Amino acid sequence: MSEVAATLLDSLGTEQRGLAAWPFPADDERMLWFYTPTDHGGLPLSDMRPAQQRHAMQLVRAGLSRPAYVTVATIIGLENVLDELEGWSVGWERERGRDPGLYYLRVFGVPSEGGTWAWRFGGHHVSINHTIVDGEVAGSTPCFLGADPASSPLLGPHPLRPLAGAEDLGRELVRSLDDAQLAAALLSPVAPVDLVTGNRPRLSEGDQALPLTDIWRGRFTGKVGEMVEAIQRSAEQQGGVTPEHSAAVTYTSTPRGISAADLRSD
Repeated sequence: MSEVAATLLDSLGTEQRGLAAWPFPADDERMLWFYTPTDHGGLPLSDMRPAQQRHAMQLVRAGLSRPAYVTVATIIGLENVLDELEGWSVGWERERGRDPGLYYLRVFGVPSEGGTWAWRFGGHHVSINHTIVDGEVAGSTPCFLGADPASSPLLGPHPLRPLAGAEDLGRELVRSLDDAQLAAALLSPVAPVDLVTGNRPRLSEGDQALPLTDIWRGRFTGKVGEMVEAIQRSAEQQGGVTPEHSAAVTYTSTPRGISAADLRSD
């Protein structure tokens, strides 16, 4: 990890290093994270030469299992699919609304076998964060992988579903619960439109789902802000989200749901 990061940084020009190389800890920046198609902070792939892009992806691979790396590479490629699905529209205050080049890398501190440094890689539906202390990975959170679209057609009978394993296993678990177990496990019959915890670096008792306008670098105004607000209103109306549903998934440090002791061995 340190060797690949050092090789990448050594390949960068002065302006590129200004975006990619920051001191550690720089907590005000390092503790920001996103999963939306916003500026994640750092040097984007689109501003790297091909060899530099290869170094960046080598670093991503160094921080993931091979299945996770393949999943991340697929998610990045899905930006082209999403662009087509949305009619090649221009939005989000940039020239291309969905852009596989807008995945950002930033290194904090000096990559080395000793000492403390960190790096992150992120873009739409990808957020990878690693902190390294004395040659050991001390933290790998937050880690976020998403897929949009969740399912896409391929040649042949099987669709492209990057997160199929996790999705199907989750549904299989819920469907295996009997009525009493499900009553304990189900906090709300209606899902929130986005993550309850959002992209907060820290959680507090009583936190509720953030408005979609608050999970970007900077707050959108004008037409884009109105569009994001309209997306949230439409999703809440279609899903039937009420204040009672939102209250049911309020963050709390008191455990809720079903305990492992109340699950069967299977």
